[in-house]
Amino acid sequence: QESVDVTYTYDINSILEVEVKVVSTEKVMKKVFLGQDVDMSPEEIEERLKTLSYLKIHPRDREENKYLLLRGERVYEESLGDDMKKTFLILTALLLGAGTVSAQRHEKNILSVRGGMNVSSLTASAEGISSTSDSRIGYYIGISDEILLSRRMPLYLETGLHFSSRGAKGDGVSLRPMYLQVPVLVNYHIDIKNVVTIQPFAGVYYGLGIAGKAKVEDLKGDLFGSDSPLRRSDLGVRLGVGVTRKHLYFGLSYDIGCLNQLKGDLVDTDYVDDAPTIAAKIRNNCFTLSVGYRF
Repeated sequence: QESVDVTYTYDINSILEVEVKVVSTEKVMKKVFLGQDVDMSPEEIEERLKTLSYLKIHPRDREENKYLLLRGERVYEESLGDDMKKTFLILTALLLGAGTVSAQRHEKNILSVRGGMNVSSLTASAEGISSTSDSRIGYYIGISDEILLSRRMPLYLETGLHFSSRGAKGDGVSLRPMYLQVPVLVNYHIDIKNVVTIQPFAGVYYGLGIAGKAKVEDLKGDLFGSDSPLRRSDLGVRLGVGVTRKHLYFGLSYDIGCLNQLKGDLVDTDYVDDAPTIAAKIRNNCFTLSVGYRF
């Protein structure tokens, strides 16, 4: 079975050179591809490719690194046995090339468009008793941006802007709030045989209520009006995992609301006069299934 080495040399002027070398015969074939906006003469292109030729040399083949290998071999020759010396040389060669390989492997910035389905509910608690409403189906759509945090590992800061329709229902009551959300997450890319990438993530999100309706039997009202008991702001923790294959993204996440959505305490309606107040809390919960496209 024949094997070949393929080298890509790319210049910011939209010049791409592909070099293929047949290992057994050392025969080399080259092909240069030019972008539509390239305004350079053949001589200028050839000169530019000569300037970039140093990039084709692997770090372990550079003269200064060869010198270090020879010096290391000479220093340890008398003190190390044959097996230890071989191990040392192999590790040194790997370390010389690891930095370049690692830096080239991870994308610095990944933009994507995502959308999906929300399955949301509200958890209410008062006087030591808590209950969860029935779930309501909603949707979300938005833009996400992943920014590389480390050149040595695929650790990313993920943020973006999402429109999210949420809510809850039960006992003749239906709440349908809509938020603009900004997540701040940290995710890690785990590559599986260059086929798929698994991305566990965790972080926080902030949501601003921009619209919404409350329906109680036949009565309707605004959720975030001046007379509404609900806050516009929502803050919580987000946990989940994503899977990517080429440009496609699939994700599953769960939001745990941390901010009480009520502006104040509730009034006990069993009293006619001087009704006492009840310290109550309402928090958002939401499962999200998402799909997306990565640019």
